[in-house]
Amino acid sequence: FLLLWFADDPDVPQVQHYRNFLKEHVVFKEAVPIKNPVVISKIHQAYRVGYLKVRILNDVVLARVLDEATVASLNSMIHSNNAIVISLLKDDSTFIQELFTRLRSPTTSAESKKNLVYFLREFCSLSKSLQMVQQLQLFRDLINEGIFDIISDALQSQDKKLVLTG
Repeated sequence: FLLLWFADDPDVPQVQHYRNFLKEHVVFKEAVPIKNPVVISKIHQAYRVGYLKVRILNDVVLARVLDEATVASLNSMIHSNNAIVISLLKDDSTFIQELFTRLRSPTTSAESKKNLVYFLREFCSLSKSLQMVQQLQLFRDLINEGIFDIISDALQSQDKKLVLTG
């Protein structure tokens, strides 16, 4: 993998520990359990590619070896994985129902509800990668599940970050 190659590059002033960082410091949290292993795999892959892109572009020594085509390829991989994730999740009716059931449940902790709202915002944001017809259907489904009530609750929260997210 590209990062391992750079770890042994004599032009890189210090040893980079990308793999260790990803293993030891990154925690995958599911606001709602995802049962489809393809979705989980694509989420992990998109995160790793995004991490790789940010780390390389922020490293002056490593950034010099990347051309625009490579950056475009990384962006394309991230976009493609996100589109697959959103498409598979939107078609999983039990996932959407579980998301809204947890959001409406009085037994869901405030912290969990915040994470669910953050997830819902990210989900809606990434849905821009869908074709317009799919976006419209997804938003109809979200409206039918009660997204406006969730947004209204978020906007009335005392948590300013949650209000901005809502």
